[in-house]
Amino acid sequence: RHGACAKGLWYLEHGLVVDEIYEVVEYTPARCFQGFADTVSENRRQGDLDPTKAILAETFKLLGNSAYGKSLENLENRRDVVYSRGEDVGKVVINRLFRTCTPLDHNDLFEVASAKNKVRWNLPLQIGFFVYKYAKLRMLQFHYDSVDKNSIKNTRSGSLLDPVTLIMRNLSPFVLVVRHGIRVLAVKSAALSIKGRRVYLR
Repeated sequence: RHGACAKGLWYLEHGLVVDEIYEVVEYTPARCFQGFADTVSENRRQGDLDPTKAILAETFKLLGNSAYGKSLENLENRRDVVYSRGEDVGKVVINRLFRTCTPLDHNDLFEVASAKNKVRWNLPLQIGFFVYKYAKLRMLQFHYDSVDKNSIKNTRSGSLLDPVTLIMRNLSPFVLVVRHGIRVLAVKSAALSIKGRRVYLR
């Protein structure tokens, strides 16, 4: 019940029918980056609670996002760049790997970008893959298992699955749902303090 399989199980619980299975990969799940994830989360929380630590929160947000974002980089987009003048440009342009030629000044200087002759795929793609799989699973669970079941309807344009325009906090024993623009759709017995886009329980 982990990773991509967790999303598949969620689909099955909501009516998906599987006709055939072509391949099964057995693995032992482990939280190999738990320490890093905890450090990022803790520093981001500190920035939320203490405005003087906002730069710390932003720094760790960047670290956390780049850690998995870099693993999904398309290495085929990397380029070899050379600078040429005059007739030398023609020799580079006729190469099958040529991509772009940009004039830099009036002295016949050009920046020529070419695709790599060999691309070595050495990034851990599975990290970013699973991060996005889990993120998609959480958004599906929120929309279909929480919003739809509680009859909270979207009365404004935009998708309920857009994490920028919809914030949900589970504040037991009640659920608070807030729309972009600080418009409260559903609150059960809560005293709230609203600052910017964040909602705090008093």
